[in-house]
Amino acid sequence: MHKAVKIFPDYFDAHLELGNIFLKTEQFNEAIAELDLARQVNPNDERTYQSFGLLLMKQRNFGMAVLIFTEAARLNPANPLNAVMKATALIHQAAVTPESAPATESRSYLLGRAEVAISQAAQLSETKLKPDTMTMALFYELKGDPEKAAAELESYLKKNPQIKNSPAIQNEINRLREKAKTKQ
Repeated sequence: MHKAVKIFPDYFDAHLELGNIFLKTEQFNEAIAELDLARQVNPNDERTYQSFGLLLMKQRNFGMAVLIFTEAARLNPANPLNAVMKATALIHQAAVTPESAPATESRSYLLGRAEVAISQAAQLSETKLKPDTMTMALFYELKGDPEKAAAELESYLKKNPQIKNSPAIQNEINRLREKAKTKQ
């Protein structure tokens, strides 16, 4: 890829691929540089914004990731993946947002926006695409429905009985069920 961009500096796919390789290996400065070059070559390709958003998620900069995924969705509103990525970033942003945050950043506001994005993804994908199980469990717990969070994790374990962290997930299910009992 490095040879390709030396020969053809405006090779969008090579810059994007290099950025994604650096992202996977957590070489964030190099990833940012390559993704920015890709964005300069083709500012209308949603994939660059998706990768930037993932990088920001890894850095736990969820608020900025939401903005970047929103731009990806603006560029291609028909792609349900953009709505899923935005919903995921919003849920994680809500999880780290203190209860005392201003109304525009409050947990319930962020979760409401995430719910809209989840609905958009479901509509665009004919209910085939939603955030990952752990994120959905977090979403339900933050919304005050620990029973639904536990059910989400339980369904995941049924589909993946041999998963390595099965005991930890079972412990989380038990914690959520206890929380649901005390809530009643």
